[in-house]
Amino acid sequence: MASTEQGPLRTIELAEHETSHPLDLPEAVLETIDSKLNRSKHRLTYEYTADGQVRLRTSSYVGLVSLPEGTQVRIRPKAAGGNFLRLLLYAQGASSATIDSTVEALSGDLFLDAIGALFLERLEELIQRGLGKDYRTQESRESHLRGRLDVQRQLSRGDVVTTQFDVEYQELTHDTVPNQAVLYATHLLTQLVDEQSLQGSLRQREQQLRRDVTLRPVPLSELDAVHLDRRTQYYEDILRLAELVIQSTFVDNFRSGTRETYGMLVNMNRIFEATVERAACDALEGTAWTMDAQSRLDRLVTGGNPSINMYPDFVISDPNGNLELVGDAKWKTGRPSQSDIYQLTSYQLADDVPGLLLYPSQDGSVETEYRVDDRLPLHLRELPTGADVSNFSSFANRLSDVLKQELEAVGMNIS
Repeated sequence: MASTEQGPLRTIELAEHETSHPLDLPEAVLETIDSKLNRSKHRLTYEYTADGQVRLRTSSYVGLVSLPEGTQVRIRPKAAGGNFLRLLLYAQGASSATIDSTVEALSGDLFLDAIGALFLERLEELIQRGLGKDYRTQESRESHLRGRLDVQRQLSRGDVVTTQFDVEYQELTHDTVPNQAVLYATHLLTQLVDEQSLQGSLRQREQQLRRDVTLRPVPLSELDAVHLDRRTQYYEDILRLAELVIQSTFVDNFRSGTRETYGMLVNMNRIFEATVERAACDALEGTAWTMDAQSRLDRLVTGGNPSINMYPDFVISDPNGNLELVGDAKWKTGRPSQSDIYQLTSYQLADDVPGLLLYPSQDGSVETEYRVDDRLPLHLRELPTGADVSNFSSFANRLSDVLKQELEAVGMNIS
């Protein structure tokens, strides 16, 4: 852990799941951590020492946090090497062209700027192609009948004679949830990025979007409910990035334009789960085998109330739909826990299939093999998240190639 002083800015650098040296932190910083950063999830915690100083304790959330009074905390993942941004964007479904054509620096201080540059390129493409439209129900009071008369609203006014009508009608508009999510993410990024020309370009596009789209905090639940069709499929890349920005970003006041308190923190547990899911899909591409993420297993524990549901991170089925493997992803460094193994073993016994427990890069230190009930293979393996590669394509191909080899090693013939 290192702390540096750079003029008024104090930077505290930590790895995930690390405790800092004792620090002198103002109460305003601690209050912000409590009220803003940990409002919904415990991303960064602290404890007092005997002499009144403070130790910060990180979790599985990594990224950048800028707090009041010139305090900045940078939290780096332990097992990504120089591939943090590659890993992040691979998990989001980005393509090699998306990354390598836009982002030259894939790690270090340009984390937020890299995300911003990537998003801006996708946004420019979206605007050039044209914002999508959809019909939305509108309510208004008009001097002539339009659409459908809202009888209940009309009668509730109590006017005996009126020349205005309460109507409800469908209007084709740009003010849709996908466009609102894109605008919201654009607004957040203008407050996150440091590079001035990038910030200016994002702000210019934000102002352009606000002519036709409402700026509001878009809940992830609304974004998850968006269904793209052939007409709107070109929104897929930018909505993936918008989801990343929205779920990972916090700012003190999203409309203010000030940056006293802001940051982007991503949960490496979820990122690694999504990475494994995509690597499995890539490994099975061109075959009749299928991968299902977070699939429920019902057969091991039955009866009782409440019911017991089990959800491995992924399951793989053969061309006939028979489940052939269960797998879990654990973003952990160090010795695997017995609870990890017991959990996957229960999944295996539920369906009488092999199991694969995946961890990030650790120089092979956690790789081993077990047998469950002396018949079902259980392999612990590492994916090359910290591999020294030259570009995103090499990184992505190595992940899927290694996973394909492991699937075949437990007896699956997916060629």
